[in-house]
Amino acid sequence: MRKIRITLIAAVVSAIMFALTGCGKETIQGDWQLVKEVDADGTVYTQEDLEDIGVAESYHIEEDVVSYTCHVMGQDISFDMDLVDIGNNQYQFKLKDMVFATVTLKGDTFTYTVKGEEEVDTMYFERVK
Repeated sequence: MRKIRITLIAAVVSAIMFALTGCGKETIQGDWQLVKEVDADGTVYTQEDLEDIGVAESYHIEEDVVSYTCHVMGQDISFDMDLVDIGNNQYQFKLKDMVFATVTLKGDTFTYTVKGEEEVDTMYFERVK
């Protein structure tokens, strides 16, 4: 009987801890900036490399709205998208009925791939603190 009580108490404490910590679920809410791009051939472009060629990308995510801003060669491009949680720390950024990106969140980093005609590049974003 004592063993059952200890097991029950441990289960209740674990359930409370998961509830208080959000069940370990990470949050994608906040501000993000592009820090690295890795091309299909393995070429790595750092944030500094990208800024040198005039490319800077960022996201502001609040509730279910994703605000995207891209600075390319002196021009700003901005638009809003819908955020869809598809589970397992993966999210879709949707523009109307089109999926703009499917991102994978890992702590303070999210990644997504961009498919070209013949290659796939991976974009790395970090949370702005």
